[in-house]
Amino acid sequence: LDLNQLAEGKDYLYLGSYEISPNGNLMAYTLDEKGNERYILRIKDLSTGNIFDEAIENAATSLAWADDNKTLFYLTRDDAWRTNCLYRHALGTDAGGDVLVYEEPDDSFWMGVSRSKSDRFIYLGIGSKVTSEYRFIESSRPLSDFRIISPRRQNVEYEVVDQGERFYILTNDGAVNFKLMSAPLVN
Repeated sequence: LDLNQLAEGKDYLYLGSYEISPNGNLMAYTLDEKGNERYILRIKDLSTGNIFDEAIENAATSLAWADDNKTLFYLTRDDAWRTNCLYRHALGTDAGGDVLVYEEPDDSFWMGVSRSKSDRFIYLGIGSKVTSEYRFIESSRPLSDFRIISPRRQNVEYEVVDQGERFYILTNDGAVNFKLMSAPLVN
């Protein structure tokens, strides 16, 4: 992205984040053009340089591509600037038809979405200052429902990574300075 070119005629421009599609041909990126952390999500074809028509307003900076290189997960912010809704966007379609995948009702929690380091899963992390919850889908199955790894419990924090056929979970559940646990992947 040529940010100098994109900033021409604007008083403000900030690149929030970007994610390259698994095949390396597309880039989803977020721009703040007003300084209010209300980002516009755009998609660029890296092989042609063309920018797709869809522009998704009120996006946050957390993005994740599915393996099909056509499905993109993104978050939006509520009036308190909290990431509270996860949407699924199909490339080349109007954002008005995007599917609301999950909405967090508790205003003390925020969310983040990302691909796992193995690229096998898409994680939805939900957290507050002292409590966390993770949900996941296989990145090859973007239309499936997100499944909960461990339901939230007040004052229990955890983080998840996958390797091979197991989830590895770092948690403070029953441990003052955290402990490492593992659990089998369930299909």
